[in-house]
Amino acid sequence: MTETHVGIYERLAIYRKAEVALRDFFSATNYCLPNCLQSKEKWGRPKNIGCCNGNAFEFLKGKKDAETRKTIKEFKRLQKENAACQNHREGECDYHSETGCQIERYLSPLCLGFVCSPYSIHLKNQYHIMYSSYGAISLLQGILEGREKLEEVNVWLTKVRKATERVKQEQNKKGELEEIVI
Repeated sequence: MTETHVGIYERLAIYRKAEVALRDFFSATNYCLPNCLQSKEKWGRPKNIGCCNGNAFEFLKGKKDAETRKTIKEFKRLQKENAACQNHREGECDYHSETGCQIERYLSPLCLGFVCSPYSIHLKNQYHIMYSSYGAISLLQGILEGREKLEEVNVWLTKVRKATERVKQEQNKKGELEEIVI
């Protein structure tokens, strides 16, 4: 994907593929809800994520080219359209309520790509998967900004899907797995 050759809707379609792949991966690992002490202490009930505590959906605030600004404007419109907004607690994300994140599609790069250190360690120890929040967030932002090449995104998506399959098959029990770096 090059800056000028990929339009808004192509960027959004590619981003959506990445979002689906990451959501499948995170769902397969099922780490946060049963293991997150912060979530349990802060919220005390299911579907609430403890590390979600600010307007992380407000991103890419710096100067961007016209095409990127249009992409972000459309992205935010889609976020709002795909959110079942409820009242949120003061000082927290506008899309986070007592029942968790209200955005069903088009999570921001930070919301979608971030994992906490304990989760990252769990992925490494349990599944031999090296997950980089920074790398994922950067790639997701790069998709929206039009600076990521489609080939690189496809390689990354293949790794995410391979990691998802590994988790689903619980192959880690053999201890003979090659690391997957995402």
